[in-house]
Amino acid sequence: MSRKEPKRKIKTSTLLILVVVIMIELFLYTWCHVQSIHMGYKITSQLKQEKELKVIQKKLRLELAQLRSPERIMQIASKQLGLVLPDPDQVIVVR
Repeated sequence: MSRKEPKRKIKTSTLLILVVVIMIELFLYTWCHVQSIHMGYKITSQLKQEKELKVIQKKLRLELAQLRSPERIMQIASKQLGLVLPDPDQVIVVR
């Protein structure tokens, strides 16, 4: 009987170690899977934000082009500031 007990202890400890290793591997697998899903959500969120920012950038560039238009500047200069184009005899060319 004494010969069977050490084998049984070895089998039990080996089985216990094997179960612990499998549990650790399952935990690590689950953790990696959850992290990859979390990263997927972050990437999707960032891509959505990038699209929104590109739309805003396009609108701002359009607004900038409208604000810089010569017609608008002439209108502000004449109506709000009272400026007029000079007569040809008022122009002096400097060389």
